Order: sequence, then structure tokens, then C-alpha cells
Amino acid sequence: MKIAVFADDLTGANATGVRISKQGFTATTVIRGSSPPDKNYDALCFDTDSRYEAPETSKKRLIQAMQSIPKDNQPQIYCKRID
Repeated sequence: MKIAVFADDLTGANATGVRISKQGFTATTVIRGSSPPDKNYDALCFDTDSRYEAPETSKKRLIQAMQSIPKDNQPQIYCKRID
């Protein structure tokens, strides 16, 4: 995997995935609480569903998403989607 994107909602994760796909990369969205797919994508866009959560909850969800990335498939780039 080349890119891991962390968004605070599904719309942000999907919109970022579409933009990445338009650049010729393969991308998919990972819904909060789901495991990343076994298929190898260029980009995983994580929906942390944290837009209206307290900062501590948002931080916890971001860490959980980051820890769900398989150790043998770490991205080269990490980014946070900001609206």
C-alpha cells in the first residue's frame, strides 16, 4: 500500500478515494470497525466516524484505524483528510 487516508466521516473518506482513483491508483474505503480488505490497494481511506465526537474519542478511533493496517503492508504516506 502506498497511501493511508484518515477521514472523520464516510463522505470525506469516499471523496478522497475518488480523487485518488482519478489519478490512476486503486483505492477503497474502510468503514469504522471493519478490517482492511485482503486485496492489495494503492490507498486505503479510513472512515473514523469521529466528526462530532470528543477529541479523546477521535484520537482513539484514529489510533484504532492506524493499528488495523497489517504490519506487512504499511503505507509510504499517511494523511489526514481535513474539511
